[in-house]
This record gives sequence, C-alpha cells and structure tokens, in this order.
Amino acid sequence: METIGCSSFYGTLKIVGIVISIGGTMLLIFLSPMGSSTEMSYHRVGNKNWIQGPVLLFLSAVVWSLWLILQPELLKQYPSKLRLATLQSLLGSMQATVVAAALQRNIHSWRIGWNIQLASLAYAGVLVTGLSYGLQILCIEKKGPFYAAMFYPVQLLLTAIISAFIWTERLHYGSICGGIMIVGGLYCVLWGRSKESNQQTSRREPPGEDSLDVETR
Repeated sequence: METIGCSSFYGTLKIVGIVISIGGTMLLIFLSPMGSSTEMSYHRVGNKNWIQGPVLLFLSAVVWSLWLILQPELLKQYPSKLRLATLQSLLGSMQATVVAAALQRNIHSWRIGWNIQLASLAYAGVLVTGLSYGLQILCIEKKGPFYAAMFYPVQLLLTAIISAFIWTERLHYGSICGGIMIVGGLYCVLWGRSKESNQQTSRREPPGEDSLDVETR
C-alpha cells in the first residue's frame, strides 16, 4: 500500500527514517529506567514467562498491524466511523472480559472502588480507547495506515516525558537520544512521503491552457 524503494531520493529517505525511528524506539526502551531493571525481572518471572512475553507482544504487534491495513477497505464498505469505533471497543471489551475471567478467578479483584483504579479505568475507556480509536480511524481514512502506524513510537516518547514530570523518573542520556531519533526518523519519513506525493500529483495533472494553445498553433 506504500511505495518504498531506493530508486529515488525521497524513497531512500523514507527507508532511512523508518530505520532511525525503530532504532530510537529500541534505544528508548532498553535504556529507560524500566528497561534497566530487566535482569531483576528475569530472575523474578523465570525463563518460561520471559520467552512467552516477547512472543505474545510480537503476535500482538502483527495482529494490530494487520488491523490497521484492513481498516481502509473496511471504511469504504462501512463509512460510519463512530459506529465502527464503538463496535471495535465493544468487541475488545468482550474479549478482554473472557481472558480476564479465565486468568483471574478471585472475585474480590473485580470490585471497583472510588480510588485510582476507577480513575484509570475511566481514563483508559474514554481517552485511550474511545478517543484514540476515533482519531485513528479518521487518520487512516484521510492519510492511510502507514501514516497512522508511524506515529506509534511517539507514544513511548510522550510516556517517558510525562513520567519524568509527574512521577519524577530520571531520563538517561540514552533515552533522550532515543527520543531525538524517533522524532528525527518520523520527520524524515513524513517529509519524504509528502515530497513523493507532490511529485506524483504534478505528474498526473493535465497540461494547462497555455500549453494546449501552443500545441494547437
């Protein structure tokens, strides 16, 4: 769905930007305070869960990527964006409920009180799920899935920045370099994509009236 190649400068720029953005994301993850405690987490969870976790995260990323790719065709046949976001949230809630009921048998853990748990549920339901799904569908309809997917590494950068201001977590130099790489790679990809779109548009435009008059004469 996205033309990427080394035949043009802007195509090469998009590839370089993707590599830089992914490298910055990995750098931000492994050099963050959470990533620096991986050795302690390894001894706590054991070797089996240490392998299952990355495998499940990888499968989740693959499935989510496929869902982003399928959405443009789905929007052509089902253009109601609000209803689509509602159905997506409803089906996701049903799946999460089934998985949670299978893994968490303690009924006391299902109780919700007037505490941080209720606030986190409201935040996740209204902003993380409802608002983000609606904006994502709108973005995919306007710009395509490639444009929406390229902004996902920015979530890690914003999380690190907000954690530093609210929870006073220290940002290492590696995390700062990773954030700069994410922003720089994203800019390279979007700039290259914009220039390619302008070139394709100029090639498709018909000749103007002046050129037609010259040819007629």
